Amino acid sequence: VEVAVTEAGGRARHHVLSVADHALTYEQRRAPEADAHVSGTQEAWVEAFGPDGSRRGLHVEGDRALADALLDALGVVGVRHAAVA
Repeated sequence: VEVAVTEAGGRARHHVLSVADHALTYEQRRAPEADAHVSGTQEAWVEAFGPDGSRRGLHVEGDRALADALLDALGVVGVRHAAVA
């Protein structure tokens, strides 16, 4: 899944999250070949992983089920880490 975060100045940073053999890998690069692309402003990403978990500001192209599954998994990991802290 390619993730794009648009900063206040309009510049987008691109990241790739891949899952294989129950492991998540991360790269900072563009991935036009990705099965799903999720983009949004910094504010939209903060909202997506905030207490309300609103993905209203994120735009998904491609395999929505894959993107949702990955975002769901990342949200669960974030909640676990917050509970431990």
